[in-house]
Amino acid sequence: FILNGVSQGTAFDNFDIRSGQMFAAVSLTATNSAIRLMSRVTPSSGPPQTVQRVIGVSISSPSISPRNPIGSVSSPVNFGWDSVLKSPYLAIFPDGVSVTNKGSNDTWQGVLSQAVFQSGKHSFEIQVINDTKTTNAWKFIVGVAPTKFDPRKTAWLGSQNSWGYIGGTGGKCHQVGKTVDYGAQYGGNDVVKCEVNFDLSTVEFFLNGKSQGVAFNNLTGPVKPGVSLCGKGACLRIANVL
Repeated sequence: FILNGVSQGTAFDNFDIRSGQMFAAVSLTATNSAIRLMSRVTPSSGPPQTVQRVIGVSISSPSISPRNPIGSVSSPVNFGWDSVLKSPYLAIFPDGVSVTNKGSNDTWQGVLSQAVFQSGKHSFEIQVINDTKTTNAWKFIVGVAPTKFDPRKTAWLGSQNSWGYIGGTGGKCHQVGKTVDYGAQYGGNDVVKCEVNFDLSTVEFFLNGKSQGVAFNNLTGPVKPGVSLCGKGACLRIANVL
């Protein structure tokens, strides 16, 4: 077990999946105590396994996790992908948090979250599950978009007044059709964290836990988290909501 990032050592050495299926589980005793799933593990390649959807459970307290910093951080009631605000060839897996591009290798497919951020400080993490070949050097974009942003109109994150971090170049884009130098490139198995701070009007990205610096300082709300994928078969998933 690992507590707040620090290993507590091996607890058991008799784990054997041959005895049957194993399920993640928790037990609670105190009245009104609450626990939420912070992350899910999926195969290192290929589409994620079909699991029951648990993200989106309403929780009365926004600060039940020790990983939540003190301040105006809140957990959205439903962070699953929006089945309406998505490109026609963007498929959402049954788990509600994983998406894949079923279109061509050179056409953007995008989707927005059902969650809306409009005040305080919020962050979410996106993991690249499958990184495929594409004729578009940008490959992936992770970021946030105004609620009027419509991925059904062949738009990529970074256009239509949205803010994005580009995978294939490591650049950033906002209301432009070209990449602007920003951070490191990302791809297969990488985890991108997007942090929005309405108190400072900033958008900051982290790659595998390392800050790439403040990307934008002109954030206005409300906004929705979103992703854009270009390679056919490319797959992303919501890895965490903080």
